[in-house]
Amino acid sequence: MMMNQEEKNVGSEHKYLTVEEESILKVIAGGQAPHGQRAGALLALDEGKSQAEAAEIVGLTPGSVKYWLGKYKKARLEIFPDFLLNDATAKIKPDLVPEVEEESVVVGEGEEAVVSESAEEKAKKPKGKKGKKKGKK
Repeated sequence: MMMNQEEKNVGSEHKYLTVEEESILKVIAGGQAPHGQRAGALLALDEGKSQAEAAEIVGLTPGSVKYWLGKYKKARLEIFPDFLLNDATAKIKPDLVPEVEEESVVVGEGEEAVVSESAEEKAKKPKGKKGKKKGKK
C-alpha cells in the first residue's frame, strides 16, 4: 500500500519533507549557493520557520523562498539538478550509486585510455545508424 506525503509524516516533526528528502537536502545545503541556500530554506520551512525567517537564515529574499517552496511542492526534489541529487544520494546511500562500466579505447598508436560510463548513460545512447541529418544547406 502506497503512503502519501501526509501519511509518511504523521507523528513526525516534518511539515513538508520525508526523512529521505531531509537527509538529501542536508547534504545539498552544505554546498554552494544557490542550491545550498534553496535546500537550507526548505529545511528551515520544514522545521516550522516562516518564509521570512527561512529567507533571513539562508540569505534569500522572502519572495525567493516562496517561489522555491511552490516549485518544491509541485516537483519535490526534482527542482535540484540531477548531479546534486546523485551526489547527495551517494553520500547517504552509497549502495545506490549506479554501476560504472569501463572500457578501453585506443587513442593513438600504442596508446590506450579508459572510458567510464554508467549503465544508465549507456542505455540512453541511441542505437542504430549514425548518418548525416538531411536538410537544407
